[in-house]
Amino acid sequence: MQIRVKTTDRTQMIDITAEVRAAVRESGIENGLVHVFPCIPRPQSPSMKTPTRT
Repeated sequence: MQIRVKTTDRTQMIDITAEVRAAVRESGIENGLVHVFPCIPRPQSPSMKTPTRT
């Protein structure tokens, strides 16, 4: 399950409680814990880009 959130600033607090509740409800799980892991995509620096072959 993924919940995608768009931000407007580098550091920002966004309440995703409703989205997490809906995901748990849809999963059918009735008892347990929810772990939210932030996956923050980082732009590649020019030195880290995959080299292209010519």
